[in-house]
Amino acid sequence: MKKNIILILSLFAALGVLIYCAPAPIQEQEPEETPSDNPSDNPDENQEDPGTNPGTEPEDNPVAPWEIPAEEPLAPFVSPGPREQESISRVDLMPDMPATYKMLDWRQKALDYDAYVFDWNATGEYLPLIWLDQTGRNSPYDGFGLYTTLGDIRQGPQNPGGHEAINTMAAVMGAGLVGIDKTSQDGYNYPQMLQNYYAGRNEWKIMVNGTSGFGQDWWYNMLPNLLYWGVCDIFPDVEGADPILRSIAERGLQLQLVQVQHHGG
Repeated sequence: MKKNIILILSLFAALGVLIYCAPAPIQEQEPEETPSDNPSDNPDENQEDPGTNPGTEPEDNPVAPWEIPAEEPLAPFVSPGPREQESISRVDLMPDMPATYKMLDWRQKALDYDAYVFDWNATGEYLPLIWLDQTGRNSPYDGFGLYTTLGDIRQGPQNPGGHEAINTMAAVMGAGLVGIDKTSQDGYNYPQMLQNYYAGRNEWKIMVNGTSGFGQDWWYNMLPNLLYWGVCDIFPDVEGADPILRSIAERGLQLQLVQVQHHGG
């Protein structure tokens, strides 16, 4: 499964290369002509611009980056390799572990965070931080939300679908990394509830950051899919997960093939 995560990362990284490296179309400039005072010598001035007429389209329509053919294949990136560590005398005098340094217990922090954030019965200002999402936009299973920003009126029980995958998925994955079984916690199967971010009702067919079913930008489209693959690596065999993972991989492969076709690999 870890090899699969590396594969899907490379596939979705192709989207970034495709968007940011696609060359802009080159427009040839026509030689300027000196206008004539005689209207008959300038027949174009007596005609309406087809792009301004209702129901017509201009001749030069904008094209998507993946539709622009590359003039030359991009040169493959060659890593220079690791550099040798340079010795700095003053830095060498510093201890690797200062006597006053106190290492945080990150495992305990992760356990405490999970207990605090996923406490459905917490009381106090802005608490609880978790709420149930039963809008059923993208999945037959209930979803859940976590506040990205405390007190955000766009989130919370009053707006149950207003939550972000980059927050909830990261919380589930982090808890799993320290041994918490999120498939059976307080009666909830959190990895299964994350399927509410799958945009399967339209052409996206990937995990997106919200439950609206539409993507945002490259970063927000890529990270939820990487996080979801990580969640499924920790919690395998969750019902409904395999078709989503396959769909994500197929969409990433399509992006990779587009890059190879238009940029030479």
